[in-house]
Amino acid sequence: MTFKFHNDFHGTTATATARDWRLTQRQVRRIWRTLCGETDCDCGYGGVEGPNKYRLKKLGGILFYEGAEVIPQ
Repeated sequence: MTFKFHNDFHGTTATATARDWRLTQRQVRRIWRTLCGETDCDCGYGGVEGPNKYRLKKLGGILFYEGAEVIPQ
């Protein structure tokens, strides 16, 4: 299933295809780089900010090392 994420703070959009509602670490990093990419920014979890149909939930310890689950809002 393909998901679309928005960041209203930066005015960016990213899409990703998840298997069983899960994104890999590489997909999460690509989404974050596309939506925000600034290490000192506080715009949203994984770069997702604003009204979105879905949000990201970390699978383990750190979002960028374990991947994420896509959760409906």
